[in-house]
Amino acid sequence: MIRYAATIFLSAFLLFQVQPLISRYILPWFGGTPAVWSVALLFFQGVLLAGYAYAHFATSRLKPAWQLGVHLVLLGGCVLTLPIIPPEWLKPDGTEAPTLRILLLLGASVGLPYFALSSTGPLVQAWFNRSYPKKSPYVLYALSNIGSLLALLSYPFVVEPLWGRETQAVSWSWLFGGFALLCAVASVTAFARSRKPVEVEIAEDNKEEPPPEARRSHAPLWICFAACGTALLMAYTNQLCLDVASVPFLWVLPLSLYLLSFILTFAGERWYPRPVFMLLAAAAMAATILANLYSSHWPLWANVSVYMGSLFVLCMICHGEAFRLRPPAKHLTRFYLSISLGGVLGGAFVALVAPYIFSLYVELPAGILVTYALLLIGLSRDPKSKLHGGKPRWAWGVLLLIALGMAGGMGYSVYHSLDETIEAERNFYGVLRVKETPIESNEEWNRKLYSGTTLHGIQFMSEDRRNVPTAYYGIQSGVGIVLGAHAKPGGMRVGVVGLGVGTVAAYAQPGDVYRFYEINPRDVALAQEYFTFLKDCRGKTEVVVGDARLQLEQEEPQQFDVLVLDAFSSDSIPVHLLTLEAFQLYRRHLAPDGVICVHISNRYLNLAPIVSGIADRVGLQKLGWTSGGDPRSGTVVAEWIVLTDSQQMQLAFEQRAKYLVDFETEHGAIGMYEPGFAWVTDLEDAEEDFPVWTDDYSNLFRILK
Repeated sequence: MIRYAATIFLSAFLLFQVQPLISRYILPWFGGTPAVWSVALLFFQGVLLAGYAYAHFATSRLKPAWQLGVHLVLLGGCVLTLPIIPPEWLKPDGTEAPTLRILLLLGASVGLPYFALSSTGPLVQAWFNRSYPKKSPYVLYALSNIGSLLALLSYPFVVEPLWGRETQAVSWSWLFGGFALLCAVASVTAFARSRKPVEVEIAEDNKEEPPPEARRSHAPLWICFAACGTALLMAYTNQLCLDVASVPFLWVLPLSLYLLSFILTFAGERWYPRPVFMLLAAAAMAATILANLYSSHWPLWANVSVYMGSLFVLCMICHGEAFRLRPPAKHLTRFYLSISLGGVLGGAFVALVAPYIFSLYVELPAGILVTYALLLIGLSRDPKSKLHGGKPRWAWGVLLLIALGMAGGMGYSVYHSLDETIEAERNFYGVLRVKETPIESNEEWNRKLYSGTTLHGIQFMSEDRRNVPTAYYGIQSGVGIVLGAHAKPGGMRVGVVGLGVGTVAAYAQPGDVYRFYEINPRDVALAQEYFTFLKDCRGKTEVVVGDARLQLEQEEPQQFDVLVLDAFSSDSIPVHLLTLEAFQLYRRHLAPDGVICVHISNRYLNLAPIVSGIADRVGLQKLGWTSGGDPRSGTVVAEWIVLTDSQQMQLAFEQRAKYLVDFETEHGAIGMYEPGFAWVTDLEDAEEDFPVWTDDYSNLFRILK
């Protein structure tokens, strides 16, 4: 028993430890977008399905001796592919289709070891069931999920803070070698046991043998419940990462709850009291509707609590209903194969299908409604249910009214997000919406670009005001002061990481060159079609499509007089653009006395300590500048950090700060969000005891507001 348990536990631990490890490794190569994790999850679900299919085929078609031989060869082949460090030759150049490149890269680096680990659970459980038919193998499945949960929780809290990516990959590879040895011992033991007489008494899970037609009728429900569970996992994770950051902690938290639901439901039906979870499901659906409507006004803890609580309840329903329909243990590999197939279908829907058929993130409400519908089907078909056969009718009437109410609420939340929207676009990099002031509105005619729930740009559309810098880029903002004070004879070279609507181009003068780096091609198309900042620019504009860091790594030094960093999508931050290595790259592209302007406005994260600490490491002076918002000028509160060695630039800010102090002395204190005013932000202690972010290390917890 110990051999089998240890093998399954270690395989599950490695299986889920490698997911955030390898995904974080490649995240900077694909723009740091949350979609990287969605595609990675799809890959892991697909290989898991292949592993389960191999286990099912081996235990049902191959004799024990062949099972032993084939599996030992597989383990030996896996050891030859170690360590699992992604090859540099597969690093993208930033212009190819990211989905296929991610799948190819994951297959080349971890494909074979992950396949072997995926097959271990059902294969070893089948060997155990054959060797010890008096014992239920489903306990081992719960043990494997405990190993998986431990791996996930240990990664953001222990592994990631202590070791760099390469050390993590090498350490994981050594552990895999130990697993391969342990698995080989377990397989040899199972082969030896298979040659002995089988015990007559069998476990309770093996005694009940429903007719084949009953087993077949349950298979579609196994697949559908598993598909909904995975789709909800990915949809809730996307929703969370889009508004904060695509980092392992926010991948691990929902995946841990997903696994916890597996552990509880597969430990026995007592952990899934159906009536209780039906009530909780109604509450979860209502809470998700409210979150979709008001998440931008809620604090981070409230959003995380609502989304994660709802995910857990709905996953308990999906996995609890699937476990109720489980077959006898002798058919467990078929059951797991169906569950895995459902996981792949759900993952493929969210990662591959939804971005091309929906212009918004509607897979979350769709997944919730389908889960509720499947629950009603399960209640109707379950002979043990008091609602079996559609009776009593009054109870079914109530349940259907709840379903209609939830469908209406979710439909309204989607409709509300489209209020004043004239264009909505979605692709691998997220959802973009263009909103326009209605004709009947009292506001001045303007257009706005939103990424997720975050404003990315405003433009007044009247002829006399359409070149006014707005949003975070007003003349009192940090970037506005820099571009207004840094004029050069013959023109400046300005680099801008993140296009938005191209507002920064309003500062260009004849002879200037403004070079924009934008990873999302749809953003470029919308900025050119619905906004005129680029077209009206008085200087020369260049737009480079691709991840800015990858593009800058490939380019010769650009000699930028000013480099503006504003590449955040929604409130999510691309961590790879805020590391020490990234700023060393930016400095290489700066002209003498060049300036880096970093936009750090964020609802949930305090980015000042990161940028401030890195400034000291790269040898640049730093100055924080926060400007107030004014609806009349189209500006909003904006936080910037300016990094430079330029005495001229430091003098410009000192003069502006002195003016504010004099104004305050004469007219009284200036309110923190007083329209039209700005003030210096104290950065003296911002980096104290704060470890600098690198490509190997980043810590989201330290910067939560």
